[in-house]
Order: sequence, then structure tokens, then C-alpha cells
Amino acid sequence: MFIYKRCHCRVTPGKYEFSDKQVSALEEKLKLFGVKARLELLLMLKEGPHCVCDLMTHTKLSQSLISHHLSDLTSAGFIEAKKEGKFMEYSLTQSGEEMMRNLEDMIKNLKEGGGRMKRMRNCDEQMRKRCCGYQDEEETSEVKASENDEMSKEELLAEKESLEKQLGEINEALAGAE
Repeated sequence: MFIYKRCHCRVTPGKYEFSDKQVSALEEKLKLFGVKARLELLLMLKEGPHCVCDLMTHTKLSQSLISHHLSDLTSAGFIEAKKEGKFMEYSLTQSGEEMMRNLEDMIKNLKEGGGRMKRMRNCDEQMRKRCCGYQDEEETSEVKASENDEMSKEELLAEKESLEKQLGEINEALAGAE
């Protein structure tokens, strides 16, 4: 079991490298994946091209709802439509395939119980222990003792206050659950 604690890093984070416009564009694309029906459609299209009637059969959604979702996904560039006789056949674009691979990685990470620290890049075990408080339970008391030597009285008082606040919030949540 791993314990996470408030970070006491002295290192300032790097400069934020994305503009507001880029972040907003990403937000809009990610909103598409917040709808279960769209995810189901994308998962089906990942297996190969389908027409709307196939998608209706497998998802139990109405034709108009499927068409609406397909239109949104097409506008975002994740799927494309090709006319095959009387039918439109929908398939993932290269961008859609890449996004699905990323989503599958996220799902695998959730299944494995991966937390935020488990997937950090360029952060070895020593860095996680020193910088982010990521450690085994057995090491907790040793690390805290050495941290206390390095922390000033003000920092210790601030940490105590923060922990008391968190404890109060937990107690309130427990009282509300009863």
C-alpha cells in the first residue's frame, strides 16, 4: 500500500507550455468522451467500419441519437464516413485510432489500480519518495522523522493545521454518511 501526502517540493514547476486556446480545444474534444453512448460507438468502430443500422442493433440506441453522436465525432475528426451503396459506413480516422489507444491505456491503468504516481514519466522511485511523498507504509515513520528535522517550525505548524483540517473534513463526511 502506498501513502500520498502533501508535497513539500522546493522546485518550481516548468513554464506552462499551452495557450488558453489549445487547452479549450482539448477540453471540447475530451467532452466528447464524457458520454457513454459515444464511447460505445467508438469502441465498436475500433473493431472495424459499421453502418448506422449495425450500430443501432448493437447499442440499442435510436437512429437519430446515433446520427447525432456520429456527427459530433465526425466534426471532431475522430471518425469518417464513406458511402457504400445506399449506406454510409463509419470508421475511425487515424486521429480516432490514436485517441482510442490512449483511452485503452487509461482503462488498463485504472484496472491495474494505477494511481497518479505510478504513471509519472521521468520520475524514479527516489524522486517520488523525496519529492512527492510516495512510499511504502513501512518507510513512512523513518521518512517523516527525517523530514521533521528538515522542516521549520512554521512549516510543521502549517502541516499540522492542514492535517487537522483534512481530519475535520473526513469526520464531517463520516457524520453525513451515518
